[in-house]
Amino acid sequence: MLSHIVLGFAMAAALALGIGLLNCFLISMFQMWGTLWNVVTRPLLLLSGVMLMVDSLPPQWRDVLLWNPLVHVVAETRTGFYHGYDPSYVSPVYVFGVSLVTGTVGLLFLWRFHRYILEN
Repeated sequence: MLSHIVLGFAMAAALALGIGLLNCFLISMFQMWGTLWNVVTRPLLLLSGVMLMVDSLPPQWRDVLLWNPLVHVVAETRTGFYHGYDPSYVSPVYVFGVSLVTGTVGLLFLWRFHRYILEN
């Protein structure tokens, strides 16, 4: 079960890197983005399946929450700790894909605007 924990942590690290690179650019270019990001991510703890089980929600809510990549990270890590827990909705490909897209976009924008960011 250690493999599920390691995979969950790797998914979290990749997602943090991708979102972090994109936020690095957005916060550097748009000062208001830092404040907006803080407000938007406040309810993330409740919407990521940390406090409640996504499996126990009605299907229409579960389908909406599955767009949140953190739900997949939490469920994969939880699989490593609880023997009987086996969520069928976990998709590492989705999490790594979101990480790759956000990280690539963040790097491209940082590469394009790095002189402007350093001058201001």
